This record gives sequence, C-alpha cells and structure tokens, in this order.
Amino acid sequence: MEDSHRKQLASLTDEIVACRMCTRLVDWREKIGQEKRASY
Repeated sequence: MEDSHRKQLASLTDEIVACRMCTRLVDWREKIGQEKRASY
C-alpha cells in the first residue's frame, strides 16, 4: 500500500473513532469496549 493511502486510511480511521453523531452507536461501542465477551 502506498504511503499516501496509509495516511488517508489512518485519517479516516481517526475520524470514525472520534465520531459521536449517532448516540446509540456510541453507547453500544463504549459498552462493548468495556465488557469482556466471547466472540467467534
């Protein structure tokens, strides 16, 4: 992957992680991040 693509992908990832527009999704994401659960 080209360096410019890596930078764009990293920027997009940061933007997605920081997004708080959908409160329901934010609540779910934070809950899942705190709970330990089995995933297959």
